[in-house]
Amino acid sequence: MRTVWPMLAACALIGWGTLFVGVRPSGAEPAAANAPAAGKAAPAADSSSPGGRETAYAALAQSRLKAELAIRRLRAYFDENDGAWRSAALACEQAHSRLENSIARAQEQEQRKPDDQRNQGFIDDCVQKRQAVQQDWERFANVSRPAMESAYRATQTLTQQIQSTYQSLASTENSWKDAGGDLAPLAAMYDAIAKRADEVRAQAEKATGDLQSSQKTWEAAADAAVHAPDKAG
Repeated sequence: MRTVWPMLAACALIGWGTLFVGVRPSGAEPAAANAPAAGKAAPAADSSSPGGRETAYAALAQSRLKAELAIRRLRAYFDENDGAWRSAALACEQAHSRLENSIARAQEQEQRKPDDQRNQGFIDDCVQKRQAVQQDWERFANVSRPAMESAYRATQTLTQQIQSTYQSLASTENSWKDAGGDLAPLAAMYDAIAKRADEVRAQAEKATGDLQSSQKTWEAAADAAVHAPDKAG
């Protein structure tokens, strides 16, 4: 059965390269695989003895739990913040409309004044502001926001892939144990899943933060346009 273990390890790694870069099955690099590593739950001690196997099982369970909890935190992030993402996207649209309407209204009010009271410089300034706002919005709507959206949706896809990878790995765990080989690389795979889940959550948080930052920028511009002192006249 020991000869089955490397096959199981290889099968588990196929297609999971982005998750398990640097994780190798026992026998590929014996010294590196069996050496103690900081932050890794799996021990370097001999696991062939009953006591060693129990220690290896406990370390493996700890790594599995760490991966499960990391995935749960990742999924909880989307459950709790998907609404915030949609709200921020809508708020950007509303702030842009409010900004445009404020400038347009100020321009129209000035244009309705009699010729001798009309401030043409103010009107020209409004025209330039509306053009600048339109350019900024097109850049945001066509470049910046799609990039944020893509980054956010990519993390949702990665979440599904990480969940699937974890489930596949957990379903083969008994086979790994029955094969009687070193369990340290299996624990390392769980550790890699946990690390990747935390990284993806950080990426999702950044994408959301970037959109919310854009929301604040557009809202601040809209507020400034609404509350700016009337310099016309």
